[in-house]
Amino acid sequence: MHSSDGKTGDRPRVLVTGAAGFIGSSLVDELLARDYEVLGIDNFLGNYPRDVKLSYLNAALGHAGFTFRELDLAEDELDGLVAGVDAVFHLAARPGVRESWGRHYEEYLTHNVLATQRLLEALRARPEVPLVFASSSSVYGDAARLPVSEDATPAPVSPYGATKLAAEDLVHLYVGSYGLKATILRYFTAYGPRQRPDMAIYKFIRAILAGEAIALYGGGEERRDFTYVGDAVKATADVLARGVTSGTYNVASGKTASLNELAAALEKVLGKKAKVAREPHQRGDVRATHADISALRRAIAYEPATPLEEGLAAQAAWMVDQLSASAAGDRPTVRRRAVYAAKLSAVIVNYNAGHVVHKCIESCWKNPPADGEMEIIVVDNASADGSAQSLALRDDIILIRNRENLGYAAANNQGLACARGEYFILLNPDVEVGPGVFDGLINFLDENPEAGIVGPALVEPTGRLQESYRRFPNLLHLLGSRRSPIYRLWPRNPISRQGFYRDLELAGPVKVDFIAGAAMMFKRELVELIGPMDAKYFMYVEDADFSRRARDAGYYTYLLPNFTVLHHRGESAALHPYRTVFIHHISMMRYLRIHQPLQFALYLLLLPAVGVHILFELAYAWRAARRRKKSLATARIDAGEGPAEKLEEISRAA
Repeated sequence: MHSSDGKTGDRPRVLVTGAAGFIGSSLVDELLARDYEVLGIDNFLGNYPRDVKLSYLNAALGHAGFTFRELDLAEDELDGLVAGVDAVFHLAARPGVRESWGRHYEEYLTHNVLATQRLLEALRARPEVPLVFASSSSVYGDAARLPVSEDATPAPVSPYGATKLAAEDLVHLYVGSYGLKATILRYFTAYGPRQRPDMAIYKFIRAILAGEAIALYGGGEERRDFTYVGDAVKATADVLARGVTSGTYNVASGKTASLNELAAALEKVLGKKAKVAREPHQRGDVRATHADISALRRAIAYEPATPLEEGLAAQAAWMVDQLSASAAGDRPTVRRRAVYAAKLSAVIVNYNAGHVVHKCIESCWKNPPADGEMEIIVVDNASADGSAQSLALRDDIILIRNRENLGYAAANNQGLACARGEYFILLNPDVEVGPGVFDGLINFLDENPEAGIVGPALVEPTGRLQESYRRFPNLLHLLGSRRSPIYRLWPRNPISRQGFYRDLELAGPVKVDFIAGAAMMFKRELVELIGPMDAKYFMYVEDADFSRRARDAGYYTYLLPNFTVLHHRGESAALHPYRTVFIHHISMMRYLRIHQPLQFALYLLLLPAVGVHILFELAYAWRAARRRKKSLATARIDAGEGPAEKLEEISRAA
């Protein structure tokens, strides 16, 4: 009854290892643009900050076709990893030549050799799945003849190069012994946006901008075949697209430049003179690299399209943006200010909800799971009320700050992607969690294998139970909504009521179609099976769509009325009432098109009537906004405080 391949559609599904890295994240974006479904994995090896790597996935995390798992190929269980994928791109590795000497060598063996061997073992069960393995020009060492072709005898001069060559040998061994399909790509000195901070061009640009000296080793006459990352990832994706399933290929520009020429080009791009420090040749550095790319040209019609100066300009522009934004404190990234064990990951999406979000967080820490293993991830969608700044003062949350409002579903997906828990719970910022809620929901999921999604009862501050448990949406739900003309004139009409459960016995757990996303829990394995939320739902109906996909995969949604969460309904969305009217209709149209195509066709036929309906909703929203604005102003006058005082109070509380 359960889908075994993890696919959410008919598109080809690929696995990318090292998905948060420099080339890996760029490849993920390229594959998503080509309409692949992508499962990305990364272990966030500490060669540079985890926050930086996560920021490289910001665009992908908002894409409906992307799923992310934090996983270590060398240590974690790999059963089922390649189930349901149509190809594997293996880019995960411990990079860097100079650090591969001495005490770090064991890391290179672990992450370059052992990790590759374990992935190859996983592929033995599916030898028909093509593997694209990312190797390095470092396997050649100081080649006797340049440009070097793929049939040259490898002779690495660094431990890093030796581990990449060992991984290549393992690939050949498994191809010969078990019939795997594998293509090896040897990248030559990749550069461009997202380049690792330890790489030369990144260091050079940063130093020149800061007025510091750049180190030119070997008199600056060492030469490199610099390859723009955009050309490299296009070639990598083309290998799969053109059906290449064997062979070894150089991925390079086919041209060389000395470090002195590189420095001159950067001076021209940046418009600033470089200070130069001449240093002796470094052990493990080759004197020159220059690739023969004729084999790749024949295989996929490869043609590098980015001249060095143009690529340097692209990287410089990206770095200037990143460094400026980082200095201003608004770079979209993840701040992990405290580390907790994470059996449960709570994800809260905040948008201008500073007046309630801190109460939500405090209620979670006041009523944690019994074992205390919990992390709270807050995704701020470019709030303008000061709440992002006050959240940044907290040391008990993981904060993701977006530079624009990505929408509720996409923001939740960002939180889920960096979550480490076995269980996930999505919370609106306007809820307060009661005692025993987390443990109650977790225990029910553990004891009932058919349960995919569970949620507590939502209770208003007055004590009234909210109808957060509903039937799957249909066209009548839209036409009979609470803002509709028929509901305003006849609140108990059958059209408006048919979307809810009438006379439902709430003495114990109840199976329902879906529950509101204000508080819903599910296991990590459900996301891995059906994918995250559909990011194309900006707001509304994404919870129904998620529950519908879970139902289609054989899992059901349950309401647990014995556990309650206080919900200040509308506090997280009421600040923009007019926009919500249109967003709700757009989301409903998407849901009907996907799950109820006949009703979607009827919706299109009824567009004139729907237009009148929307006008009525807008009028109602206008009246509601006026009442809310007046009540908030009155409350602040009575309290003797304005917006600045309120923000200061929130900051002090944080």
